[in-house]
Amino acid sequence: MPRKTSVYVAMVSTQAGIGGCKTQPNWDSTNSTGDYSAVKFCFTGYPEAVDIIADNLQLNIYPNPFNSELDISIAHPNLKQADFSICKIFGQTVYTHHETNLSRTCTKMLDLSYLPNGVYLVEVVVNGELRVREVVKQ
Repeated sequence: MPRKTSVYVAMVSTQAGIGGCKTQPNWDSTNSTGDYSAVKFCFTGYPEAVDIIADNLQLNIYPNPFNSELDISIAHPNLKQADFSICKIFGQTVYTHHETNLSRTCTKMLDLSYLPNGVYLVEVVVNGELRVREVVKQ
């Protein structure tokens, strides 16, 4: 059976010197332009694994883009507990919560007015099934 491949690319620009993962100074000696880095992530999985998971956990996040409040609605036939995380696009976690005693559906309303505008990843885990969605705060 053919595999499905998902490709994700992250880009960053910096005018910083050596430090962290950057091992050489800026290529532009005048520091008037930034250096760019790109990282490519690939996942190759079997389609039947993706399709089976997709039938069990339903996730709806709205509104997107959002200003201050974000609603996360989940449904699963065996929903008892869920883990919610919100991360900045490069991985820093800014919110986590573990919810228990759930029924088949749950809507979590989050006040995220304290977050700066930008792109975030919402991660929801139910019974070992992970869903990730990109949201934009304006």
